Amino acid sequence: MKNNSTSMMLAEFKKIGLEMKDNGKRVLEIFGMLPPEIKQATIPNDSLGNMPLYNFGNPLEISNTYVYCSGGIQNHEIKHLYLALRTALQHLTPSEIQNYIKNINNIDKHEDYIFEMRPILNLRVGLKAQYESQNNCNEGRNIDWEIKNGEYIILVEVKNRIKSTIAHLKYCLELSKKLKAGIAPENISLPSAPDPVDLFKNILEKYKDQTDSRTLQGAWISSIIKEDENKLNEYFEKIDSKKIQFAIFSGWDNGAYILVKDEKYRPILLDYFSLIELKDFVLTY
Repeated sequence: MKNNSTSMMLAEFKKIGLEMKDNGKRVLEIFGMLPPEIKQATIPNDSLGNMPLYNFGNPLEISNTYVYCSGGIQNHEIKHLYLALRTALQHLTPSEIQNYIKNINNIDKHEDYIFEMRPILNLRVGLKAQYESQNNCNEGRNIDWEIKNGEYIILVEVKNRIKSTIAHLKYCLELSKKLKAGIAPENISLPSAPDPVDLFKNILEKYKDQTDSRTLQGAWISSIIKEDENKLNEYFEKIDSKKIQFAIFSGWDNGAYILVKDEKYRPILLDYFSLIELKDFVLTY
């Protein structure tokens, strides 16, 4: 007999499946991929965002204070979970799926592994995605995706970044303390813009220099808060163009902010991954 959380999760999967035009058998197949711990995850009431969430993760710890935030690292959209599993079922081998399911059951890295499926969510028809490729990687390293069967081979390393969010929440907590202590707002310094170096951590080290003009290698990054556009562009320009040729910033929708070393790469990336360019992921000060 299913517990209430399991029944609620299945009900939400059926709603999403209907939206995606997946038949009932397909929905049950996707639901059946879930580990018991995630099937039974608590589904909180999100009356503000009006998006079904599930609780699977630890709260952020900021300055010895636990911070619970809807849509943070412990509350995730059920639709994203469904899309990740659906995409894995479509593109991964049975053994890769088995390993992937084990990975998403890691409570500390759950969201990281869920977002790994984002680049191939709307991959152009006819392209083939190879998971955990070692193409042009340094010894003992691999990257998340190698996209083949097109005009270019595209190598993608995926990262889900929360450091900027932690820094922002830390600032908010300190701000609250200062205001409660009676410090006037005009005497409180503004927060510094996030450092883009952290966004590319453990990405550049994976790649060897790229010498094949028909192969592009780069990063696909999720950052919960908006990044400083000027600092981001300045840092990207300094990166060796042989190391990475592009960086894509996105959530789960089709909108993305794209940086490229050569403008001829931009339409290729938009086409391969069915993206629409938006500036929703950056701020210009």
